[in-house]
Amino acid sequence: MKQTKKKIGVDIDDTLLDFVGSFIEYSKKIKEIDLKREDFRTYSFDKVLKLPSMGEAIQIVFEFYDSDFFRKMPPLSGSTEAISNLKKNYELYIITSRPDYLYNATMNQLWNNFRNIFLDVLFSSNHYTGTKNSGKSKAEICLNYGISTMVDDSLEYALQCTDKGLEVILIDAPWNQNGEHEGITRVNNWKEVLEKLKIEK
Repeated sequence: MKQTKKKIGVDIDDTLLDFVGSFIEYSKKIKEIDLKREDFRTYSFDKVLKLPSMGEAIQIVFEFYDSDFFRKMPPLSGSTEAISNLKKNYELYIITSRPDYLYNATMNQLWNNFRNIFLDVLFSSNHYTGTKNSGKSKAEICLNYGISTMVDDSLEYALQCTDKGLEVILIDAPWNQNGEHEGITRVNNWKEVLEKLKIEK
């Protein structure tokens, strides 16, 4: 009898693709706002951009979504090779809290960088902006699909998942420093993700 592969959920932004780096470049060239990666101590962009409301920050992020800076976002170092290696041993699913109107742009990015890797692309609700999408959290989607491990960069989503008994591999970043949980394993890069999952390159 063929053994069923374990299922892993993978986030996109700042997990597979360099969202913050691309947003910094966009902010400098288009908005004349000078930001550094260290400024992103939270994913609440109203605080990062020092704006009076989340609504104003969301508007800037949506304008970023409509730019080539977003559409041509590069993959994070080591992510393409690591994901190809993971596919040999696991069933992989994208779980993203992007607005679902970005479905086509998202599929193009995945096709260009991670072709024929993921079994499905699933859009969760967004903890930061209140975007509903499916109405389900990342943790709920994992449970519905039998996904036991989530790879993400958001501490908030990581804690939601561990509260449901899921394992989380958290890619270390300035915005996810203020919390720990025994179900969360921090890693610095995709090489360490492979080591955690005992996959040889």
